[in-house]
Amino acid sequence: MKKIFCGLVLILVTRILFLAIDFKKPLLIFDEKGKNTSEHIFFEWTARPTDGAIADDGSIWLLETFNNRLIKIDRQTGKILTFNKSGQGPGELNYPTSFAFVKDKIWISNVFNNRIEILDNNLQHAKPHPDKLALSPAAIAVNETGIIAIMGNIRGKAETEIIFLNEPGKTLNWISVEIPEKFRKFMRLWHNAILRSYGKDKFMLVFNYLPLIMILDINKQSIKNFFIDNFVKAFDVNKEKPDMPPAGFLIINASQGPEESILLSVCQQLPERLCNSLLQLNSDCSKKLLEFTFDFPVNILNYNRKRKELLITSSEKGLVFKW
Repeated sequence: MKKIFCGLVLILVTRILFLAIDFKKPLLIFDEKGKNTSEHIFFEWTARPTDGAIADDGSIWLLETFNNRLIKIDRQTGKILTFNKSGQGPGELNYPTSFAFVKDKIWISNVFNNRIEILDNNLQHAKPHPDKLALSPAAIAVNETGIIAIMGNIRGKAETEIIFLNEPGKTLNWISVEIPEKFRKFMRLWHNAILRSYGKDKFMLVFNYLPLIMILDINKQSIKNFFIDNFVKAFDVNKEKPDMPPAGFLIINASQGPEESILLSVCQQLPERLCNSLLQLNSDCSKKLLEFTFDFPVNILNYNRKRKELLITSSEKGLVFKW
């Protein structure tokens, strides 16, 4: 009896832990309305950000791929720094798609320049990555132990490679990623893949149109595929277009959440409306722990486990929540 009671208490505590977020009470809002306060920062939007993160010092970073621009927002002062140099030369950006904090530097996947660009914390150009990569770096992430993962361009392809580096930038190993056969007919549809850290020795990879989450294990050099079609509502597929995705949804972004849960921002075309939801799944994607519907599309979703803060942005505003 005592064991049953302890088990029920553990389940209840775990459930409370997963749900301990109030989406009605953000710690911070940044948009073009109002003046700078401790709970608001005035920020002029110029383009939809495509990647973003909260640094361990609390600053907010946003990347605008189509503007070739990286932005740093200081939450203490409201000061905004930008790096906005377009071109093909050293220190210039040409279709940057993601970035990661590597110690005191920022590494940016500079896709069309086929290299990693490196900036310091003040957005000054430090140096490009010394080695010319054998792949076009479409995504980059760093895990809790400092291992860096760089993924090759996946656009319209069934496979790519992910290279793992240690902090000085030396190659440790690599994994070849293949899209499962049953999804390859949808290759023309996805245009982006999201690579995030996941725990100490793993990374998470998701694709825009596929109900699929890949967990990459660095040490074992293995991949586990988790299918999430149980957690997204399908709509009737047009019989004249049988090559459309298997579910009526688009994964916009993804992140590891509290307690190694998985967070997804999902846009679903339901019969009655367009639904923009945040989904929280457990670590093996067998249970949905949370679903919350927003009245705006969530472009960026990124959780800082050290600060226990969640960054959410649309094309017009950004929000930071304690979780």
